[in-house]
Amino acid sequence: INDVVGAADAFTATPGAVRTNGSVLVNAWLAQYQGVEHLILNGTAADGDSLAINDVGLGDNTWNVSAGSNGDLVQIDDRESIEYRTFNTVALNNTTPSSDVFRVAPTSLVNYLTRFTVNGDAGPAPTDKLELIGTNNADSFLQTGVNQFTVNARAIDFNAISTLQLSGLQGTDTFSLSYITDTDGD
Repeated sequence: INDVVGAADAFTATPGAVRTNGSVLVNAWLAQYQGVEHLILNGTAADGDSLAINDVGLGDNTWNVSAGSNGDLVQIDDRESIEYRTFNTVALNNTTPSSDVFRVAPTSLVNYLTRFTVNGDAGPAPTDKLELIGTNNADSFLQTGVNQFTVNARAIDFNAISTLQLSGLQGTDTFSLSYITDTDGD
């Protein structure tokens, strides 16, 4: 699905309860899909195009986000894969109370221009986990704000996340944490 070049388009991809079924909304245009294994969404970052991928009641899921064959790839459990290219902003949204795990490899993501955000569910007690994954080389994990980390200069913002895990893999990695708060009084 392609954007309208020269216009700021808002894409929303929502996988359905049945694997390979769901919808993609682009501005006011809605496309329902059935039996689709792989979605490809094309934006134009310079036009300010945005992409939101929403989990709307799919239960507890693992989201894997890394480089795809032609763009950045989002895989929610065994559902249809979503590959996107050249968006200004990208947001992953768990919109209903559940315990999701977001596994993001920021260094390999090259198809968002200004902001990549992971939003856990905003229920009474968030239980979502964000894992930021490095490479097999020397990585730099830098906390640049209360709700932002960069991994090798690729920024990831997050909200309503109960657990943040930094996975450096191999190499001599550096971790710089600045905004640590004790929320349970220990």
